[in-house]
Amino acid sequence: ADNGYYSGDLVTAAAICVAESAGNPNLIVCDPGLQSGNYPGFTCPGGTTSEDRGLWQLNTAVEDPASTSCAFNPVCNADFAYYSGESSDPASLRGLDFSPWASYDQGIYSQFIDPVQAVVTTLGTGTVTSALLGECLVPVKPAVNANVVIANCGIGSALQQWSVSGGKLRSGSVCAAIGSGRTPGVVLRPCASNPRQSWLAYGRDELRNVADGKCLTDPNGSLTAGTKVVVTACADIKDQTWWLP
Repeated sequence: ADNGYYSGDLVTAAAICVAESAGNPNLIVCDPGLQSGNYPGFTCPGGTTSEDRGLWQLNTAVEDPASTSCAFNPVCNADFAYYSGESSDPASLRGLDFSPWASYDQGIYSQFIDPVQAVVTTLGTGTVTSALLGECLVPVKPAVNANVVIANCGIGSALQQWSVSGGKLRSGSVCAAIGSGRTPGVVLRPCASNPRQSWLAYGRDELRNVADGKCLTDPNGSLTAGTKVVVTACADIKDQTWWLP
């Protein structure tokens, strides 16, 4: 998912961002004419039919454009690009369809894949993303015994940010672990040397718990936000496939 040389979406999307705006979250480009400036302060001249704004140059001439405050907010701009591309259609494959961007269609973005890949490769935190389209791992709250559930990716929640080291999935100061007793499923526990909170890569992008040998699973491939994740017998299936940051 993160390998740009195999069309990894994170690298592709970031390379498009660089190609479109050079990473300038305040950039405005006026169509036609292509005059440009920075928000706030710059105003497109008369005769302008649309404006491209912010990191992914979100256009104003669509049915339901991003608001001004969203377009020039880096996280909101990224979320809008992820969910809606440059159209108002919420079913835009959640970042899998990059055709609305000219820099992608014309291949301009490809010159930025090398530097972007170098940065993405060093990321130590990020989402734990399911192979089931658009679903990410998240605790319901950053607290001990909180359930770990499925959520829609790209909503900008800090709770979706995990760090991975030493076989642990860390959410702030707590770690994902298989529960027991009154808290079955997968829950947050104080990070410790405990096999119940140790996860090892297994098979093809599965996460197998050291304590019981079972794999992290979105039960029945639910795709439903709020569904508690569990551990089940490893079976090399999509609802057990997770891409780490």
